[in-house]
Amino acid sequence: MESRMFVLILVAIVALFGWKYYTAVINPDPIRYNLSGMPVDVNTLKETHKDPPGTEIEIATNSLIELDGLSKEEVLALRTKYVNSLSQLLQKKYRPAPSVFNSIGDKKSWWGVEGQFCLGIGEKSIKGDSEESRFLANPFHLLYLVEGQVFDVGDKCWPVFPAPARLVWSLEQPLALAEYQLTQFFYDKESLRLPSWESSFTFDRINAVDFGYNYIYIDPERSKGIIGTKDSKILQEACLIKSSIGLGYSCQYPGGCNNSSPRQPELYFQFMDLPAQIYCLLWKKKPRNVKQPPDFEFVFTLH
Repeated sequence: MESRMFVLILVAIVALFGWKYYTAVINPDPIRYNLSGMPVDVNTLKETHKDPPGTEIEIATNSLIELDGLSKEEVLALRTKYVNSLSQLLQKKYRPAPSVFNSIGDKKSWWGVEGQFCLGIGEKSIKGDSEESRFLANPFHLLYLVEGQVFDVGDKCWPVFPAPARLVWSLEQPLALAEYQLTQFFYDKESLRLPSWESSFTFDRINAVDFGYNYIYIDPERSKGIIGTKDSKILQEACLIKSSIGLGYSCQYPGGCNNSSPRQPELYFQFMDLPAQIYCLLWKKKPRNVKQPPDFEFVFTLH
């Protein structure tokens, strides 16, 4: 009896150390998980609904807002309000993920859309509605198309950036469809003599991370009209998503500005033609490979 117990204990120890070696060396995953296997301190979307097959809802895109001077608590209260406006999509009560929002500077300035897309760094960088409100006010855009650059054109300019025209959310399966009108965007960029087709793009990812999605892959077989940049890996493998909002000094405004970071070159791509489609697969935990069924599919259609 004792020898049998010893063998069982030995097997358990070997299995434990084998798993630790696998997760630390063979398939490392820096995300922390709780006992139920969910990422720690994040929110959960409802992935199954009782609605009839094919049921979907269209989610309106909220306008940009001004965040300059607001306390951290006020910003998080606004975020919570936007999320709870569609509480039927949540699995549990919403609480802004600390890993995403804890570093917000209290009562500080934020990059403005006129600053980022027209006036550049310095004293005018905070001019206009807060560019980060594009994502804060639209939490169900798990991914939001961005250029991730700052432009200094001067006063004869208006903010030009990719903006979603439509978001449709499936109530039958974990799937969302976002539509963008990029033809007009490229036309406006050219009219301002800004780089257009040669520009590189990525996604703002704070909403994905806030809802527990930590890995992303663009399926090249179902996507069209795009190509990876020099350092891009997103069309080749599942990439770790890193994203949070905090006080930084890239704006070179006195006292700094709140903004999302970090920059991830592995997540960039370029457009080759329109119309285009980007088929993004999201996982909460690092997948064994890209053929593993995703936890969520977020699809872009771009005209």
